[in-house]
Amino acid sequence: GLAAMHVNLLVTRSAISLSREEIAWMLSLCGLGMLAAQIFHAKLDWLVTVPRRLAGLTLGLLAVALFMFPVAASMAELSGIIVAAGWSSATLRLVTSFWISGGGAPSGVKLGFQHSAASIGQALAPLAIAIVAPGAQPLVLWGIGGLSLALLVSLPLAWRPPAIVKSSA
Repeated sequence: GLAAMHVNLLVTRSAISLSREEIAWMLSLCGLGMLAAQIFHAKLDWLVTVPRRLAGLTLGLLAVALFMFPVAASMAELSGIIVAAGWSSATLRLVTSFWISGGGAPSGVKLGFQHSAASIGQALAPLAIAIVAPGAQPLVLWGIGGLSLALLVSLPLAWRPPAIVKSSA
């Protein structure tokens, strides 16, 4: 989703046409949103205490940012959306890193899956933006937003809390 947003910043939009400087500012805002999320989560224990809930909230935030991005009508709206997308992407990376550190499959398998998912997204999202007609580019963002919502709904199936073992005494 973040890759699609970044490429979409470079494409002329009907509501807002950005200059080179404004695009650079938006990309910097995204990075600042990511940095803020990492600092924020370093100070709190939510990654350990409520990782599934945090993942759900973050997937929801990413979906909202993706749905709102194509309809942003001002630089202020676009700035807020970009910061929210950066925040959610960084938080999702932290949550999936925590998930990788858990039991189950060897962490190398999960780490490979995490990096593969990020790489495929960085490759396919810009390709989708390039292939679709200019008027259909919001559909790519909305499709990725829909995928975020599908992941949110399937999160309880994919990431189950550890079973509590009761001892019989």
